[in-house]
Amino acid sequence: MCNSSRREFLKTTVTTACSAGLSMWGTSELIADSHASRSTLPTPPSAPLPIKKGVLLEMLPAKLNYADRMKMARDVGFEVIQAPTTPDAHEAEEIKKAADGANVRIDSVMNMDHWKDPLSSSDPAVVEKSLAGMRTSLHNAKLWGSDAVLLVPAVVNPQTSYREAWSRSQKEIRKLLPLAEELKIVMGIPESVDPGLVRRWECAALRLSAGLDSHAGEEHRQSPLERLQAQARRIRVGEPR
Repeated sequence: MCNSSRREFLKTTVTTACSAGLSMWGTSELIADSHASRSTLPTPPSAPLPIKKGVLLEMLPAKLNYADRMKMARDVGFEVIQAPTTPDAHEAEEIKKAADGANVRIDSVMNMDHWKDPLSSSDPAVVEKSLAGMRTSLHNAKLWGSDAVLLVPAVVNPQTSYREAWSRSQKEIRKLLPLAEELKIVMGIPESVDPGLVRRWECAALRLSAGLDSHAGEEHRQSPLERLQAQARRIRVGEPR
C-alpha cells in the first residue's frame, strides 16, 4: 500500500513536471514567434516633414532674366525662393510675375542693408538708411506673398561694442514692429555663428526685444548650459540691464 502510494506520487509528479515544462516551452515559442512577427511587419510610412527646398535668387545665373531663373529653379527641384530687397517697384513686379509664371513661391526676403548699414550704428543717418531698407523689404514681402524678412539685427565692430549693439538694435527693431504687424510679415532674427553678432543663448531675448530688456552678455567662464539658464531667469523676471 505504501509502495503503491509512493509509485503513484512519483508518477503524478513527473507527469506534472513534464506538462509544465512543455507548457513553458510552448509559451516561450509563441512569444518568440510573436516578436518575430512584429519585427517583420512593415513600418507605416511617416508623414513628410513640412520642409521645402529653396534657393536664394542671387545664387541663380545673373545672365538669365528673372523668368528663366525662376524656371531653372523649378526645373532642378526647388520649391521656394528667397529674394533680396528690391527697391525698384518695376523690378519687384517683374520678380513677382516671373515667380508666378514658374509656379515657384517667394517665401522670404533677404534684407540687404543690415550689414553695411547696421541698425546698431551710432550714426543716425546710417540707422535711418538701414530702417528704410528694412521697410522696403517688408513691402517686398507683402507684394510677393512672402511670410518673413530675414534681419541681421546688429554688427559688432571696433566702433560698436557688443552691449551697444544689443541695446541699439532693440530700440530700432521696435520702430519696425508696427509696419510688420500691419503687413502681417514676420521679422526673422537669425542665430549667427559669428560671436560678434547675436549669441545663440540670447536669440530668444532679442526676438522678444519689443517688450523685453535683458542683459547683453554672459560671462565667458560659464558653460553654454549655465548661460542659457541665466538668460532664461532674466527673461522670466525682467531683470533690468
